[in-house]
Amino acid sequence: MTAISVIWHALATFTVREILLQVFSAEWMELARQNGKVVFRETDVVSRITTGYIDQITHFGSKRATTPFRLGFICTLLLLVLNGLGPSAINVNLISIQKPTRVRVANLTITENWNNVREDGLASYRADLITRLEQLEDSFYGFRGEQPNVLIPWLSSDLISANSTIRYQSGVNTFNFNCSWQVPSPLFEPVTKGESGNIIDNQVWNMFTEASNMDPGDGIWANASAFFLLKLDTLLTRSIPSHPTYLAGQLGSNSSASSPLSGFIFATRNIAVPDGRVLNLEGIPTTLASRQLGPSTNGTDLLITVLLCDPQFKISPATVTLKGGTLSADMQSGSRVVNNIPPEAADTIFSQCLLFATSTQEPWDGTLSVVNSIVRILFLTDPAFEYTPIPGGTKPLPLDEINRRMNKILLSSAKAYLSGYRPDFFNFTFPAFEMIDSDAIGEVEQLALVGSRPFLIALMVVVAVLVVLLITLVAMVRADQLQTFDLENIVKALRIH
Repeated sequence: MTAISVIWHALATFTVREILLQVFSAEWMELARQNGKVVFRETDVVSRITTGYIDQITHFGSKRATTPFRLGFICTLLLLVLNGLGPSAINVNLISIQKPTRVRVANLTITENWNNVREDGLASYRADLITRLEQLEDSFYGFRGEQPNVLIPWLSSDLISANSTIRYQSGVNTFNFNCSWQVPSPLFEPVTKGESGNIIDNQVWNMFTEASNMDPGDGIWANASAFFLLKLDTLLTRSIPSHPTYLAGQLGSNSSASSPLSGFIFATRNIAVPDGRVLNLEGIPTTLASRQLGPSTNGTDLLITVLLCDPQFKISPATVTLKGGTLSADMQSGSRVVNNIPPEAADTIFSQCLLFATSTQEPWDGTLSVVNSIVRILFLTDPAFEYTPIPGGTKPLPLDEINRRMNKILLSSAKAYLSGYRPDFFNFTFPAFEMIDSDAIGEVEQLALVGSRPFLIALMVVVAVLVVLLITLVAMVRADQLQTFDLENIVKALRIH
């Protein structure tokens, strides 16, 4: 930039100014010829090297000024403008250079790669860890998402810290939870393959728990609990534990989920409990448990309801932009260019990614809590529930707030799948990831000379006017006729006059 500035001023300023100085220096002789005499400090007023702008402006407005001087003075003013516009018109700035490339994008084929009855549970367990890291520890995992309620398959993790911008084609999953309270059919004993389960919203469901050895007859559990449910028709080979506790659903088999729905059972006593560690289900549709939830519970003492959540998801093609570790998607219409989100994979994400996150027990005061921190954040008005007695019990959050929190927390738990994670029951230490190639445009920032449009336009106008005036000036005055204000010409003039 320094070299260009020097060249600019040398050519555009110094050369032109030399011409104008010649014209100003010869103005005294033209005045002497017009008046027939030399008047000191009047004839030479604009020809001296010490002449300032005040003298030049005064002379410009007088009748004595010649046409070459007037044109030259206008050119001088334009040069002043040019000196100001020149550095502003051309600057050094960062620009993006686009280059076609190929990238590796996550392929969400987790349901196709299960080769062991327990492998789908590995993804749910991984989702639990990520959810707790982000929602409880206020930390961050993997890529950031710029838009709410959008699931975007990831690129390779080594691009998280990349300084460049990458645009690539991928499928994306938009969602917006709609949860509603449902009254379940009378609860039966825990079921295994081939047995009937609970009827909720005309569909058969089964309860599942991550902590099968927990006694459901425990006083706190009987007072209030939250459950996770999955449709029973997704169950194939794995038996449900004989003593389910507070999570309901299917742990998995070598089959994908057939529905994106998820649900949570809320259970409380239908009598007042003095210590206040109960759920207050007033105003929510409930039913009395007709049979036991477990061997040591009294079903007639439990009031139950179910929160059923539909993610209302849609898979769309999109152009995804990665910049500074953040992903954003520009959704498009039409068929998908990259089919990396099968519908059954989306069903699995929404129905199972919160499976362990809402069921993992947390140690507290020498025991294990029943309703964990994620459940309290998701559903309850008081996060101190179970630890602090609350007169009148704790109410669930309003449905619109539950929907909002489900949308937020699922963005964390779904990260276990968005990386293309491929569970391997025989290798926990080094996870594998399923990736596919996708066309992309890489943008690399480089330093370059750039111009500002308004300044460039003004600069071109000034230069054009200046060129026209200089051509006119040169055409009117011949250089060999100019008698500049130097000693030789002064002596000659004094002899004449």
